[in-house]
Amino acid sequence: MGNQGIRQSGGNSVEKKIFGALEKISHVLRFLAWKKATELALTPIQLQILIYLLRGSPERGKVGLLAREFNISKASISDTIRLMVDKKLVEKSFNGTGGRDFIIELTPMGVEMANKAAQMDAEILNAITRILPAGRTSLFSRLGEILLDLQRAAVMPVQRMCQTCHHYSTMDNKHFCGLLERSMRPAQLQLDCPEHQMSARP
Repeated sequence: MGNQGIRQSGGNSVEKKIFGALEKISHVLRFLAWKKATELALTPIQLQILIYLLRGSPERGKVGLLAREFNISKASISDTIRLMVDKKLVEKSFNGTGGRDFIIELTPMGVEMANKAAQMDAEILNAITRILPAGRTSLFSRLGEILLDLQRAAVMPVQRMCQTCHHYSTMDNKHFCGLLERSMRPAQLQLDCPEHQMSARP
């Protein structure tokens, strides 16, 4: 029963192997982030914040949102932002009403540094582009399902993805965006939409 015993082993189930593959990829991502952060004289969290601000809308630069996004305390985010302001990578933009509310925006130097930081994913993207288009779409769909399940299990922050959005629905088993008023192919679904409005659906 040698081979059969191996196949039935919990540690060798396809689920465990998928988990192991994702874990290995996460290790690579952390290494690439550390490597690029060291090269740019940044900390890994500073590098992540630069990329996050570069790729998102200005409203995402609120301290509370940053703390939730990176799952760290507001105090820690505030300390990181203070250091980034000192480095002239970001600046505080106040709302102009005389209050203390502000958002964090990239300075010109910050944009330049963020573009360099974003190059950390080049090797991963190169590997992904070697997958045939149909395979990439299928992989994207499956990863989206995993993210949705993890969010529903409350083990990760709310994601601004189509499936959790008020505007999202399905029609005839097709994805539909009420805001755009059109159907969407699986590859067009968003994981981080700036127009996201949290749905009341479970």
